[in-house]
Amino acid sequence: MRFASNRRRTVLSFLLSLSMFTIIFASDTRAASPDSAPPLPAPSGNVVRVSTEPELQAAVRNLASDTTILIAPGTYHLTNTLYIGFRSLTNIALRGATNRRNDVVLVGPGMTNGNFGNAPYGIWTGEGVQGILIANLTISDFYSHPIIFNAGTASPRVYNVRLAEGGEQLVKSNPDASGKGIDNGIVEYSVLEYSNTSRDWYTNAVDVHGGTGWIIRHNVFRNIRAPFGQLSGPAILMWRGSRDTIVDGNTFVNCQREIAFGLEDIAGNEHTGGIIENNFIYRDSWVSGDAGIILWDAPSAQVLHNSILISGTYPNAVEYRFPDTAGVLIANNLTDGAIASRQGATATLMNNSTAATASLFVNPSAGDLHLAITATGAIDTAVPVPGAATDWDGEPRSPSAPDVGADETAVAAATRNASPDGTIVPPASHVFDDSGAAWTIGSAATILRNGQPTSGFGSTIVWKSHTINMLGTDNDWWQWTAQGWVYVGPANSNAVTSSTSLDGTEVPTNATRIIDNSGAEWAIGSDLVILQNGAPAANGLGSKILWTRGAIYALGVDANWWLWTGNGWVNVGPRQP
Repeated sequence: MRFASNRRRTVLSFLLSLSMFTIIFASDTRAASPDSAPPLPAPSGNVVRVSTEPELQAAVRNLASDTTILIAPGTYHLTNTLYIGFRSLTNIALRGATNRRNDVVLVGPGMTNGNFGNAPYGIWTGEGVQGILIANLTISDFYSHPIIFNAGTASPRVYNVRLAEGGEQLVKSNPDASGKGIDNGIVEYSVLEYSNTSRDWYTNAVDVHGGTGWIIRHNVFRNIRAPFGQLSGPAILMWRGSRDTIVDGNTFVNCQREIAFGLEDIAGNEHTGGIIENNFIYRDSWVSGDAGIILWDAPSAQVLHNSILISGTYPNAVEYRFPDTAGVLIANNLTDGAIASRQGATATLMNNSTAATASLFVNPSAGDLHLAITATGAIDTAVPVPGAATDWDGEPRSPSAPDVGADETAVAAATRNASPDGTIVPPASHVFDDSGAAWTIGSAATILRNGQPTSGFGSTIVWKSHTINMLGTDNDWWQWTAQGWVYVGPANSNAVTSSTSLDGTEVPTNATRIIDNSGAEWAIGSDLVILQNGAPAANGLGSKILWTRGAIYALGVDANWWLWTGNGWVNVGPRQP
């Protein structure tokens, strides 16, 4: 949800020297971001602390059930793969000692180094491992897989981990000889990426054969793509008899194929059931690729509320394929490509929009596909569907008129905070006034209020002293009132862009403070004390302060107006100046 009033915000302010305004930009802390991974509870059971690579190797060799290996911050160049298993082990963990994934780094010989010695993988599990947590660390530069789960592993969990520069799949989950895979895996709050491309086409970020009940959520997948002229595997590939996977709230940036339930037409089904929802998928136009979401031989799957911007790199944003792909629901997705059937697949399509453009989103090239406030064609235009009650941020959707795509902006105007005083559009994308109305500049310089024209045309919107001001196409300043636009003055008059409050500003009627020509700040304190820069102004008491014609007036407790002379007050009578 983009504009909720309770969003935690990080605020950066700087001085815009030309206008002498202080402009405040806010960036949201996202519930679905790997950088907001909730800290894990302190380890329980036995804890083995290590701080060197030999200590780490020894701890893994001697690992027992109900034990956590806690790794001190540092870089560990592995001389051997960390093999975990070959005996019964339950409830075990390998985790960094801090909550920062970059503090502990496990490094291999390199993803292109064929002389990898005894360290082809980072972590290998199998043959008796029941419940393993890998958390709070980075694993990179291995010739094969940074993490490989083999048969005999159950319920693995990867949490707050960065996996990078793996020669093959970054997380590989293999089946047993009968094809039965590993069940109930979780990959969450992690970053899976290449700095540029993979070694060759044979890669995925998460590749699961025959697994049931996997959850892949709140991760970032970046640059899961092959070198020029090759097509990599999907970033997430659930296949070979997998079922009931949940892929929720992830972000994909510049991958070639993002999410696949199934990849081939096999006897039986490649994938059955499962939900793909609330994902952000962005691809630059120079990244060759395939469909963003693939359902190939994947009956009974649901694709709900995803935002997909693949920039013309492939005709279809979502593709369902092969005759056994049936009973599929594809609803409320916001894409810039078609949603298409191939080779006899069938699906129910409901309320999808395939006309998305980059302008609908906040910062698409960074993978931020939160809806811009101007995305009126996407806001409140979806239909409620079961199983999609929350959005990418984990915040609730409107039960009656949700937004299409992964982000929900449907917050009542009354709950929106007014923008900080001095906010300017541009560079800001919008301004909220005291009523919660959103002000933006549309096409042809049209000034929009909640997406609707206001009969104003201009290049700049300024929110100042609780008023909306516009620099019109006539190069004059105009102010919005209940009756419409009112002329203020020419652009070179500094009527709006100076730090001085607008003529007619009145506290508390239309502002909480006044800035006079000298830069002094005026406000009303407790007990009706008139304050200048936070201090009592010559014992003045009053219920109003008025700034007009370059002077400060106060409506005193005696019902008379008083003029500030610079060092005291002069009575000017009961009539408002």
